[in-house]
Amino acid sequence: NVVIESGGILDADAGGSHSFGSLPINSGGTYRATDETTTITNEASSGYAFDCDGALTANAGLFNITTTPATSLDLICTSGNVYNLDITGGDFVQLQGTEIITIDNDLTVSTNDFDINDKNLTVTGDVNVTGTLAAHRGTVGTQNLSFGSLTINSGGSYEATSDTTTITSETAGGFAVDTGATASRITHNTGKWNIRNTTEVTSAILNTGTATSTDGITDVTITAGSIAQWDNGLKIYDDLWIYGDFTANSDADTLTVSDRIDVYSGGTVGDGTESGLWSFDDMYINTGGTLTAGSYTYTVSEN
Repeated sequence: NVVIESGGILDADAGGSHSFGSLPINSGGTYRATDETTTITNEASSGYAFDCDGALTANAGLFNITTTPATSLDLICTSGNVYNLDITGGDFVQLQGTEIITIDNDLTVSTNDFDINDKNLTVTGDVNVTGTLAAHRGTVGTQNLSFGSLTINSGGSYEATSDTTTITSETAGGFAVDTGATASRITHNTGKWNIRNTTEVTSAILNTGTATSTDGITDVTITAGSIAQWDNGLKIYDDLWIYGDFTANSDADTLTVSDRIDVYSGGTVGDGTESGLWSFDDMYINTGGTLTAGSYTYTVSEN
């Protein structure tokens, strides 16, 4: 184990990859990380693999957590944030701390469970999951979560918060949320989803399949000034609220909303080129909102 005491500085910013059993940074200590990979393979007697109570200079490097037993992370440093984080250990890794936790770029959950532990987590870059990402392992999380994008690969799952998952950008391939059109990779816990683009995006595709009362995405809001596209026969469980622009990724893609779609002032749905089926239970086009129908069939159960 490597312990950085008050007044101590561990300087790895010359580069290269480094591997430590555990890494506690005590108050007053500083870790200047490599711009390559810092690997953590074990945990201290405190039960923490990485415990940042001092200063961190991340240098756009990667922290790779490979511990075999379950372990904890405290990512709340007195200054600085982890830049890239990869969870590749054999059991679950759990976040600790009471403040808002920020990862400045990407989060990858490769093989095991990453328990956000009902913390308020912001990941400014891509979140890529092949293991399990849980808002609160074993129960339902209640905190707001914010990701640049969210990709759930085959074998992966996201146990969503019952509050709001906000998506602020897209992957290099243009996806805001991508489950390979497999809704069962997300347990939605009746939480809300906000598509709130804060960086320049080209499409912000939602490719999450056919939502049910338990799986997929539910209660989606496309915020003012944001764009999004539906893909591969998207079904949203419960409601869809449009303040921005929402169009099909491909003209033949279908869109189903199990309950109500509301288009508010400044919001637009469709661009007139779509040919796929649209199906809603209720539809409200408010003053200043626009729905531009294409050439196929549109079913509204109530209006």
